[in-house]
Amino acid sequence: MMPCIEKAYGPFRANIPVEVPLCLALALYRRGKCRIQAPDWMDRERLKTMLEEERTVPQYFQPVPQFYVEVARMLFTEARAIFGSNADVNEVQDLIEELKKVRNSKILDGLRKVSGAITVKLNNLSASESNKIRLLFEHSLNVWHQLSKNDKQWQEANMTGSLDTPASM
Repeated sequence: MMPCIEKAYGPFRANIPVEVPLCLALALYRRGKCRIQAPDWMDRERLKTMLEEERTVPQYFQPVPQFYVEVARMLFTEARAIFGSNADVNEVQDLIEELKKVRNSKILDGLRKVSGAITVKLNNLSASESNKIRLLFEHSLNVWHQLSKNDKQWQEANMTGSLDTPASM
């Protein structure tokens, strides 16, 4: 048994798969103590299906693991050999990159259509996709807040009879 913060993992026996966190699997892999099996969603056929569904249904995001971008990057960097030959690795890597491009395109297309007050429902976004949107909205909200503050100052100035504009205050 290997005690970790979340729980203890093991027992570890030769040729018997055990599900562990990725960081533990990579640490054991670096030491030559285990083999890593690629996650089911990284299967070529499954990725092709996900990509096709993502392309054919433009109004919805297909379910993907929350950290698919990060997990893929770590596995491609640290454990390329688990995917087989270089051609297999490149194909899986290309499919994931294409999936990212299609999903990012859907996000941008959806944001271009936004006008006025809206309610946005974004199901099945990964962590990296949510972060991109969060950064955009954070900047937009900061600009809106500054405009609101300037408008409030201008209204207060008009009520007191001052003719200064918000820019000159």
